[in-house]
Amino acid sequence: MNQIVIAVMLSFIALSQAVAATENVAATESVVATESVVAESEGETDSEGTIHFGIKVGPSNGKDSPTGFGLFYNYAIFSPNTFNQNIFLSKLSIAVEGEYALLGSSKRSYSNFNTPTQKATTFGIVGTATYPVYPLFSVLVKAGLANITRKRVCNAYSVGCIGASSTTTGLHFGAAGRYNLTSRMFIRAGYDFYPEGYNMMSVSIASQF
Repeated sequence: MNQIVIAVMLSFIALSQAVAATENVAATESVVATESVVAESEGETDSEGTIHFGIKVGPSNGKDSPTGFGLFYNYAIFSPNTFNQNIFLSKLSIAVEGEYALLGSSKRSYSNFNTPTQKATTFGIVGTATYPVYPLFSVLVKAGLANITRKRVCNAYSVGCIGASSTTTGLHFGAAGRYNLTSRMFIRAGYDFYPEGYNMMSVSIASQF
């Protein structure tokens, strides 16, 4: 009789432990699912050390050839929750971005035989801050410094034209909206302001490396 009671008690203990383990697994899965839903509802930003390389294209304010084209490299230095003392700052991803772009060209007419073309290029470094506002969608602002190089190119029929170039440095700032296509690739639409009155509206695509 005692053996039967002991066996029943051991079976009850084993069953209780199994039920408790099942409840713990269910609770853990529920927490993970909840965190995933919260993360998705708040959008996505880059973790520290994330590297993206991308290309951009769009209209610039060059009068005769108003199409700009550029390459950029983005490196995330601060991931979300770095500044977790503040609910707004805790969602920010901070990165450093380098860019080289062709900003189109304009013709300058000094006479019937002197119509050189002025081409503009830019190279600069900015800091970017990305903030998630919707699932897979974030907004980005940038600010930094850039060089503008303007080069005068004489055509074959120019008379009295002298080729020359000049470089100036100034502020570069802009804003963009970003949509994550996958966990490693995004598209971006934005507007950039460069020194010397140059600007560019662009669509970009970038991939993580």
